Amino acid sequence: MLWKNSKTSQVFDNLCSLLSELPVGLAHPRAVYTYGYEDYLKIQDGIARSEKRRRIRMLEEKRIIKLKKEGDRIVIQLTHDGQIEKIKRKLLHNSNQLPSNQVCLVSFDVPEDIREVRNMFRGLLKSLQFRFVQKSVWEGDRDVVKDLIQLVQKLRIGRWCYIYIATKC
Repeated sequence: MLWKNSKTSQVFDNLCSLLSELPVGLAHPRAVYTYGYEDYLKIQDGIARSEKRRRIRMLEEKRIIKLKKEGDRIVIQLTHDGQIEKIKRKLLHNSNQLPSNQVCLVSFDVPEDIREVRNMFRGLLKSLQFRFVQKSVWEGDRDVVKDLIQLVQKLRIGRWCYIYIATKC
């Protein structure tokens, strides 16, 4: 999983939301004085593009995106892992709360042979502030059912995972 506030994570967010440019700030007034404002912006633009290319290469190395050349254009596609990452980030950014008398219950019993997926799913539930109720049963206050179902389908663990909205007594 990408770190929430890392630069690579920011580039990934920008790719997902189809933003084309990273913000450029006026961080070096001395450079503006030395080169002039127009040249400073050109330099900053070059640095930003270089950094963006480096981060895109990093995402490609992590197999989150795939680059394809079509004619004179380069097309960026999300891989299966990239689609999973996108859903996880959507879950982490979702702050919609369920009504106070309801909870989202997640029950799962993922086999030991896909331990990596199970550990990732459990870690995601923890980062979503779900609480451990009993063995493999977690409860949370957020309204994330649709996104969790989508993630469970992408992870192919639907046979072992159940997601409910329950009313507290």
